[in-house]
Amino acid sequence: PNSIGEVMNGFHIKNMDSIFIVGRYRFSIVDRLGKLLFQHNFAKKPGGIPALPQISNGAEVIQLNGKIYLNSAPDIQSLQSESFEGKQCVKILELSTDKVTTELSFPETFHHGVFGPNYSSFYQAFNPDLKTFVFSFSNDNNVYQSELENINDLTSYWAGSKYFSFVKPMDKKYPENDDFDYYTKYYVQNPSYSQIIYDKYRHLFYRVALRPVDDTKYARGVRWKSKSLIVLDEKLRRLG
Repeated sequence: PNSIGEVMNGFHIKNMDSIFIVGRYRFSIVDRLGKLLFQHNFAKKPGGIPALPQISNGAEVIQLNGKIYLNSAPDIQSLQSESFEGKQCVKILELSTDKVTTELSFPETFHHGVFGPNYSSFYQAFNPDLKTFVFSFSNDNNVYQSELENINDLTSYWAGSKYFSFVKPMDKKYPENDDFDYYTKYYVQNPSYSQIIYDKYRHLFYRVALRPVDDTKYARGVRWKSKSLIVLDEKLRRLG
């Protein structure tokens, strides 16, 4: 009776009686006994783009003023740059009414070529004192800040890596079908950005940059990119 109805893809424990769980399309809240308290199915919105809700380190759930702010990976054809147009990145769910609004578009970098499914994910940090979000996109040297009440009004700040300056799109001859080996090799052998984390004790942001795997290591089976940290102060000035 308390099944969430899907395989669990991620979870976030706010407290032991508010445990957030995501499946492919469903967002659920359960208590410490596993009792289902709330559920929303993002796939059922008529005429809309189904969302793949995300919870991970760097894409945590924010709950404020009766609303849930949830990153979502659009359930789209990621081998087409047109698929990244329009507001589709953040789902705002009102718990009392089950109403959903969709905010935030992918930045302009996604319109300069095709980057594949591994670049579709993005990350956010929330500053509870200033009530601001900071977003980190996988192929963009900039990070973007917005206020809680106006997510679409973004201010950009340069936060690029010293190890690379540009994320090259896929070759124009990328396969039309869903070729896992092709886009996995492309992702592993090209740089990218991942999590941005807010340190509430030091009032700093840490952005993770991922360096590409070279041909020799890739041939040996290495698939994990090496990480480096970019440190920003609370005003998003780059410190190192």
